[in-house]
Amino acid sequence: PADILIHFPKAAQQTAYGISANRWSAPKSLMELAQIMDKNKNTRLVFSNTSYGVYKNEYLETTHYADIRFIPELNTANRREGNHLYVSAGISYSNFIKLLSKSLEELQPNDDKTSTMGTSALSALDYMAERTAGRIVRNEASLGGNTLLVLKHIHIGSGDPFPSDLFTTLFALNASITYFLLGIDHKFSEH
Repeated sequence: PADILIHFPKAAQQTAYGISANRWSAPKSLMELAQIMDKNKNTRLVFSNTSYGVYKNEYLETTHYADIRFIPELNTANRREGNHLYVSAGISYSNFIKLLSKSLEELQPNDDKTSTMGTSALSALDYMAERTAGRIVRNEASLGGNTLLVLKHIHIGSGDPFPSDLFTTLFALNASITYFLLGIDHKFSEH
């Protein structure tokens, strides 16, 4: 087939009216994110930006958006080791459901490696993840973003709590979270 060249009109190549191109960044490392957050005090972290549909008013105060999808530490390999699942902050609900299904298939209740309780916990997670939002949101929304919304809205007076059934299930199962905290030295440390 011949090469096809489609020319876009000049007007289509401009940013939308009223939108500043310098309000968005896409850091490729935690160090780069730290620099962005240091320079822009009111930075909103977005992964797939699905919270816009829930908390539109919070966006009015935001002066800078950092798209964190490309930071490797937030997208580590998801895996199962024994009776433990390790998932990255960047895993989408849809991929989390696939990981749960695969783990449930591998861990049979009669297997010596697991107990009925282990498969019940995975089944509970699968049940709640499958019931979160619609397929379009599940394909985009990340577990890290969901967790961030829950934690951000726990504080008294910060708005309505984010109703995350999955986070409630993770809490009930005593799941632990590893997170990165930006210190006064302008560097992230893992906790």
